[in-house]
Amino acid sequence: MSFLNSLRILEEVVEESQGTLQEHGEPTGEGHEVQEEHDHVHSQPLIILFVFIGLLIGGILRELNKKTKFPYTPMLIIVGIILGNWKDSLGVIGQSAEIVSHINPHILLFVFIPVLIFESGFNCEWYVFKKALFNILILAGPGVLWGAVLLAFSIKVILGYDFEHDQISWAGALTMGSVLSATDPVAVVALLKELGASVRFGHLIEGESLFNDGTAMVFYQVFVELAKPGAVMPSVASVGLNFIRVAGGGPVLGFTMGLIGSLWLRRIIRDDVLTSTITFICCYIVFYMAEFTFFHVSGILSIVVLGLFMSAFGKTKIYPESEHAVHTVWSFCQYGCETIIFLLTGVLIGIKMMDNSTITSNDWVKLFLLYLCMIFMRFVMVATFYKILSKHSYGLSYGEFWVLIWGGLRGALGLTLALMVAVDEELPQRMRELTVFFMAGTATLSLLVNGTTCGALVNYMNLIEDPQIRKKILNNTLKKLVNATQDKHEQLKQNKYLNLANWDLVDEMTGFGELKGEIDQTDRQSLIAGNAKQSIALGGGDNRSTQYGGLEAKEVHSEFRLRILRLLKGLFWERYEEGQCGGEATRMLEESCNICLDNTKESLKVWENVYQNFTSKKTLSYFFKMKDWILIGGLCKSYITRHLAFIYEIVTTFLICAKEAKEIQHEFPVKNTWIRQILDELEHDIQSAERFLTEMSLDYEHIIKSIHSKRAAVSLLEYHKRFISEYKHKGYIDQNDYEVLRKDIDRKIVKIENKVFNWEAPNFALPEFPLFNVLKAEDIRKVKSQTREITFNPNQFLFEKGQTVEQVYIILKGQVLEQFKCQGQQQLETRSGVGAFISCGNVVNNGDALSTCQATTQVTVQSLSLELVKDLMSSEPKFKERIHKGSVIYLVQAAFDQSGPLGKLSENSILEFVSNAKYECTNQKKCLKLPYGGYLIEGKVTERQHVDESLERDEEVTIKSRTYLYANREYYTKPGSSDVCYIEFRDNVETRDSLKNIMNEQEEMETEKKYLSAQVKNTSSYMPPEENA
Repeated sequence: MSFLNSLRILEEVVEESQGTLQEHGEPTGEGHEVQEEHDHVHSQPLIILFVFIGLLIGGILRELNKKTKFPYTPMLIIVGIILGNWKDSLGVIGQSAEIVSHINPHILLFVFIPVLIFESGFNCEWYVFKKALFNILILAGPGVLWGAVLLAFSIKVILGYDFEHDQISWAGALTMGSVLSATDPVAVVALLKELGASVRFGHLIEGESLFNDGTAMVFYQVFVELAKPGAVMPSVASVGLNFIRVAGGGPVLGFTMGLIGSLWLRRIIRDDVLTSTITFICCYIVFYMAEFTFFHVSGILSIVVLGLFMSAFGKTKIYPESEHAVHTVWSFCQYGCETIIFLLTGVLIGIKMMDNSTITSNDWVKLFLLYLCMIFMRFVMVATFYKILSKHSYGLSYGEFWVLIWGGLRGALGLTLALMVAVDEELPQRMRELTVFFMAGTATLSLLVNGTTCGALVNYMNLIEDPQIRKKILNNTLKKLVNATQDKHEQLKQNKYLNLANWDLVDEMTGFGELKGEIDQTDRQSLIAGNAKQSIALGGGDNRSTQYGGLEAKEVHSEFRLRILRLLKGLFWERYEEGQCGGEATRMLEESCNICLDNTKESLKVWENVYQNFTSKKTLSYFFKMKDWILIGGLCKSYITRHLAFIYEIVTTFLICAKEAKEIQHEFPVKNTWIRQILDELEHDIQSAERFLTEMSLDYEHIIKSIHSKRAAVSLLEYHKRFISEYKHKGYIDQNDYEVLRKDIDRKIVKIENKVFNWEAPNFALPEFPLFNVLKAEDIRKVKSQTREITFNPNQFLFEKGQTVEQVYIILKGQVLEQFKCQGQQQLETRSGVGAFISCGNVVNNGDALSTCQATTQVTVQSLSLELVKDLMSSEPKFKERIHKGSVIYLVQAAFDQSGPLGKLSENSILEFVSNAKYECTNQKKCLKLPYGGYLIEGKVTERQHVDESLERDEEVTIKSRTYLYANREYYTKPGSSDVCYIEFRDNVETRDSLKNIMNEQEEMETEKKYLSAQVKNTSSYMPPEENA
């Protein structure tokens, strides 16, 4: 794409050069044609040289910007002016600058501007943009027109430019006003993101700039024709209709191209190059069709809408593995185009404005006056619409009002339009030069002055969201980091390859001392704040002073709702990138979180927002009635299947991610009591989603089986993808073999996604259940002959805890609730649906129920006698292993005090560890060495423990069943009649428990004490909050 652009620029440069030579009366004979051809060939490498010299300069200035915070784009303009003004002294670089100075500015519009606009729209957050759209359109529509009129008034009346002396008519002044109205607040938006200001306000400024560019271009095209000598004034009606056609047709064309592009993108699998190419094709073709075909509509507005459509719907059509590559390519193109435009503008100013120009010292004075008028007129424009802006979308606060005015920087599009005016020979020369001069000057001043001081204004207006709880969390995190670093210190000191390290120097180089100093300073501020305010205890009703004293409950809860919602959004996209969730489902789930993010002071209602998007049962019933009709019956059936599969995908993804979020919250470096309310809100959403899933399974049971089969097949193929990817990474298979295998897997996934399954009522055969598919054929026949079907009504108990049961159940229809009540622990609940085996725990516990099981809906089960199950366990070791592994989740809950770190993990985590664990059953004498720990299911083992260190005397301690076996300890089995059955974990459960463990108040105090003990020499000047309390 860059090479093609260079060729286009080259052709334009050659045409301009030829025209210039002919204007100066150069000879045009055969000898001169040879010279022209030689110059033409010589100019090609100089053009390429300028592009890469420009990127080199941009790279240097970008690094300088990081160190000095001096705005990037003004530095480019200044360097460009230097290159243009001293081109004769810079050798080949000056020659390249001279050649590109002849470029027609339309090339900038056709090549560079589409990239800048599409990239900005493509990377915006669609939900926030959509909510702020009304205010954006107000600012970018009537706001731009009113601003252009006000600037024209400033030029004609305040600055005193008239037609007689300065060749500027009212139409010319409106043209200049349209050019000056195009904003480019890239620096301000980046600053707002860096400072942590509201995303909503940042999108208002960025969105105004996007649509502002399009409408400013439309107004420019209207007024520039009127500014030309001899132009006939059209009627107001014709101007209005033309504006509606141009401004309205562009978005329609952009939307159509976005729809076509997204349909193409969804068919591409694992082709980063083609995916990126399609986005460029859509961008440039829609611009060409809008500007240069019979449509004659706004090309910029068509690209704006195309970019927004891709942001809203196109991203989820891009294959997950290609999305990062697409964003990387567009980010580079955006950076390169912006760099070349600003540098080239500076070169043109240096060459054309400094030599043979009509610009006088009086114009320089008026430039600064125009800059002040520009700010004041923007104030008038925003103030005109302030009441409307403050009452719609997200509103506009008093502080945001002033930042919106001050943040209206000028940039790329305005400069491009000014350069287009400069080369339009039909316009007066004085007007052309003033337009470029004023646009370049105001752009530079706004970037230098407004861009550098906007941060101070944002801070002064208190637009930065920085609650105290966020500082508390950060401080606790840093303390954890210090403690972990000190532990790592000790480990590294034992490394024989680091014996000669100077650890004081290591601390100095890593900034470890500075980190501890920051924590000390924060603690002092926390102590002062704690003494200034009365501490409040959250969740416990206790008024003890803590590190978190002085904070309001609403502030804390709002902050953690924000964090939970962001976490959920991340988990949704993570599953999308792993191929576990479709694009449309991910988009709907993300939008549900965004709705909650609009007001984090209210309770979480993620599930409620999701549920509102589902088609109602009443509507689905109409499709069910039409499913057997001729012609449309197949379409109705296909819609029902796909829609229910889509709903099922959304609900299950939400449940998985919500439960994972609850587990991850244990890592938050704060007390669990602080976020208990938010977790209860999330749990309410989880329970509501589970009830909906149960109802869906009951109402559409003949479709659910097909959905289960399809999702299971896709999950298995996704596992195949991860497996071969890991083998390729390890070097077990080469790239060619990987590509062949991966292509076959992708083909199968596409085939499954497009497959329409036949509806069939669930006909559960025992071999279909993983628990029973290890049995022999005669055992299956034996089981089938002894099963019987039983129905339980809602709220009826299948069994109660402690009751002796003689049956086990396989759920065919409905849902049951199992409740565990352990001494000293809160009641735990788990829900099971179709296909569940109830319960392995009762089998291992010899028929004594470990839980209470109650039907929540009407439940149909197949029952098996407990005696038959035990006989099968005796005859088939694999069946016994599955029963034992399935019982662990029950045994952990029933014997909670003996479960060790397993008791602190979620149900999903326990099942994950158990499924990967090694199972063994023995009655021989054996020493068990478990590097990652294990769990004793049946039997007894002994452990030797030191009881007297001075006498070095050991004692054997008997460990009974249903007990966690800790890692790196020695356990012994004794020969006997009963088997010892246990599982050996393949991963460290204790490490997982440590990461997921709740940071309660006691742990928090231990963290504080550990940190303070390491800093004891530095704490004499003040007392930490806990000690002071």
